[in-house]
Amino acid sequence: MVWHHGIVTGVWLNPATNVWQIVVTHAIPNAGVVATTLEGFCEGRLIEIVAQPLSEEHQRLILKTAQANLGKSYTLFNQNCEHFASGGYPLDFPETLHH
Repeated sequence: MVWHHGIVTGVWLNPATNVWQIVVTHAIPNAGVVATTLEGFCEGRLIEIVAQPLSEEHQRLILKTAQANLGKSYTLFNQNCEHFASGGYPLDFPETLHH
């Protein structure tokens, strides 16, 4: 099974529907690092949250890093979704969110 990894980076009020949506930042081929809704990220599949920030400071660092990477290119061997999502975690927390 292949997992897709991302980081929950916030919430967004959709002005068209007036519904709050969870935002996930992740890296995808042909688009690079993007922020999408949780629904767009999981594409109807189940998800699993496998790591959480270790502190508020760690959370700020993860969010700052995710924001700084928006728009960067996707490359299979050094900037894929797993590389992106695990970048803010120590080696014992290699994943954040996957489906």
